[in-house]
Amino acid sequence: MSALVLLPSPAVVEPRGSVTFAATGGTGTGYVYSLSQNESGGSIDSATGVYVAGAKPVTTDVVTVTDSGAATATASVAIQGGSYEDYQTGLAPPFLQGANASVFERQCGAEKDLQLERGRQGLIVNVPGLGVPDALDYIGQERGLPRATTEIPSDGGGARDQAYAERLRTCWTSPNGWSYAGSHAGLLYALDRAGFPMGDPTGAHIMQRYKRYSWLTASGGTPVYGTHPAWTFDGSDPRLWNQFGIVFGADVSDLTVGSARAAQLNAIVDQWRPRKARFMGTWIIVSGPTWGWPVGVTWGQAGRTWGGGVTRVIPPT
Repeated sequence: MSALVLLPSPAVVEPRGSVTFAATGGTGTGYVYSLSQNESGGSIDSATGVYVAGAKPVTTDVVTVTDSGAATATASVAIQGGSYEDYQTGLAPPFLQGANASVFERQCGAEKDLQLERGRQGLIVNVPGLGVPDALDYIGQERGLPRATTEIPSDGGGARDQAYAERLRTCWTSPNGWSYAGSHAGLLYALDRAGFPMGDPTGAHIMQRYKRYSWLTASGGTPVYGTHPAWTFDGSDPRLWNQFGIVFGADVSDLTVGSARAAQLNAIVDQWRPRKARFMGTWIIVSGPTWGWPVGVTWGQAGRTWGGGVTRVIPPT
């Protein structure tokens, strides 16, 4: 014969909450349920094991089952705090449990519940995905991650709010967050979120003065890295590796000197660039080839001659 067991053990309920206990083992017959400790003012059905907690919170009841052979097993029930409205009324001394005093105690408890709920909402509102969508833009401002153009709700929220909330939630570990700050990929992703064109050869490319350059395969794509013979921004020694610029391989019509779009690009670069790197500006290939673009091009190669190319330069701020 197996030992008599009573489950669940332990159980946790709120005031006036219920749980059904079930016995196994022992003689297997004649189970009778009772309360051997009843601090909450609860009750239990002796035949079915259905237990209902009393109104008194922060207490412990003990359920006992006895089988036909007089063996016993027990399980404790923890009655949680529930609401302050119940808690304050249940723990009030007898002289405050009369009709009028109980109303006063419940109102005092209800006010505590209200203040607790306000504090809870104030806490979760700063957790993207748990708080209300209206809070997302404030969280993004705090974390330095404004909405991408693809995250601005066109339907009053919905999936775009969810996408933005997820990016804010994972901002310390994901490629779209601060874990990539100061890198080629981090800057390219930031430009992509702002709606600047991506892809090779027409999209944004980051060109370091010495050898390295990069681009995204497409909007939302992956970073690709390559090397170039050299890219000259000014008359400085090419070994000044900390100089870098941005090259667009095709015209970006709204990216002009002094435009709001140019100011936005420069602000993004300043936010996401490595502090040790010096931004030299943005080159937009409007038409034709230019020296060094496509990568490796020099005049005289493949019939190329001086002149014919049009490039627009956006200076840094």
